[in-house]
Amino acid sequence: MASFRNWGTSMQDDIIDALDWAIEQGYADPDRVGIYGASYGG
Repeated sequence: MASFRNWGTSMQDDIIDALDWAIEQGYADPDRVGIYGASYGG
């Protein structure tokens, strides 16, 4: 509920925060990440 009616803002912030964490942990390469899909699921 914290991000209710915040599509495109706080929900994407959560994705970016998770990505930053994964990069810091060495799980993700910051030069090779992306979101792929259609509509909001992408």
